[in-house]
Amino acid sequence: MTLRVLEGLGIAGQFDVIVGGDAVRFRKPDPRHLLAAIERLGAAPNDAIMIGDNENDYAAARAAGVPVILMRYGYLRMPADTLAPDIWIDHFFDILEALSAFRK
Repeated sequence: MTLRVLEGLGIAGQFDVIVGGDAVRFRKPDPRHLLAAIERLGAAPNDAIMIGDNENDYAAARAAGVPVILMRYGYLRMPADTLAPDIWIDHFFDILEALSAFRK
C-alpha cells in the first residue's frame, strides 16, 4: 500500500528502499522492521536516523540503537513529554535542519 501511495504522489522514485508493513514479518515497534530497511540499504544502524511521528517509530529506533527525530504533529497516542527523541520538530520542512545536527 505504501508503494502505491508514493507512486500516486509521484515520489516513489525518490526512495532507495521502501519497507512497508507487508514487506517483513515484523511490525514496529519491533526494531527488526527498521533494521531490515537499513540492511536493504547496505548500511548499519549507526549510519541511520529514524524520522517518525509516533511512539512506535520512537520505540523501534531506540531498540535498534538508531537516533530518532520525532514530529510533534504526527500520530502520537500518548503525551509527547513521555518520549525523549534526539530532536523534536514541529514542521516537515524542519527535517533538513534537524538532520544537519547529526553530521559528523
